[in-house]
Amino acid sequence: MTWIASGKSKKGWIIGGSIAGGVLLVLVIIAVTRLGGASSVGTVGQSVRDGNLEYTVTRTRVGTDFGNAWPRAGNELFVASVTVKNIGKKFESVSAVDQVAASATKHYNGFAFATDDSSGLLDTEGVVLKPGSTISLEIPWNVPVGTKVLYLELHGGDSSGGARVNLK
Repeated sequence: MTWIASGKSKKGWIIGGSIAGGVLLVLVIIAVTRLGGASSVGTVGQSVRDGNLEYTVTRTRVGTDFGNAWPRAGNELFVASVTVKNIGKKFESVSAVDQVAASATKHYNGFAFATDDSSGLLDTEGVVLKPGSTISLEIPWNVPVGTKVLYLELHGGDSSGGARVNLK
């Protein structure tokens, strides 16, 4: 402990602080890169990838009645038809609740609206795909009436970078 009080310790504290600051900076960069950016970008009809999953949004539509599915009061459903393929060599999980829809005016920590799996459009909350298999999903989001969804961010998991699909 006596070395802390000596004049020589300032250099040690400066070096130690610099190293700790550098490590912290690297961790922040990794976190921002991991959480803040899509790994692949495309448009409707194009395939995009997030990890071992390949997504193709085939169409989108908006409405207030999809058979047995209705939006909450003052909202409408934004629905995307999405094909998901496991392009990896091991089983992969796909969950509709990991998917994101975003507008220009509604962003909450990088996402606008959580998937509404209670709408009746989805049979399951999650599906496990074996390598090479494909599934088609109808993914709904409950959005305020008149919302213009600008893009979807499709994720293989809640911590993946996601694949962005720009909507025109």
